[in-house]
Amino acid sequence: MKNLVVLLGALLLAAPVFSQQDDILGFELNESRAQAREKLGAPVLVIPAGDFESWQYQIGVEDNHEFSHILLFRVSTGELLSATRNWEHERSVDEMFPAAETKTYYYPDAQHPEYGVRVRRLSGGRVLMAMGSATVGQPTGQVVLIREAELAIFHPWLKLD
Repeated sequence: MKNLVVLLGALLLAAPVFSQQDDILGFELNESRAQAREKLGAPVLVIPAGDFESWQYQIGVEDNHEFSHILLFRVSTGELLSATRNWEHERSVDEMFPAAETKTYYYPDAQHPEYGVRVRRLSGGRVLMAMGSATVGQPTGQVVLIREAELAIFHPWLKLD
């Protein structure tokens, strides 16, 4: 019985790790502020910047200066524009970027690659990006889910085919 209790306790502690790997894919980018609050709870920090408002979270982080999740809203419309997932330690996100659905782009361009980003188009005009990860097996510390229509504002160098 004692072994069962220990095993169940270990599984409960591990559950958030499994669910946080691809939690970013749970966003459709049509969530209201209230729906976002239902999913992630109250943000630790809200930063207004003109017509934008950033909600920052510290879910499962060890360093209190780091943010695990960042939601970006447009204030004038209330639209959720992007959701970012940061990890303290880089990790593989290959399962989120199937080869047949993924293309790599480079900053500033393919002829002068200084920075690679794996990109996967999703339904509803959403784009998933593995920042700094150009190839399968290359880990990343950040995945961004953004509306494709907003790429020109936040990532003007990223011209999707």
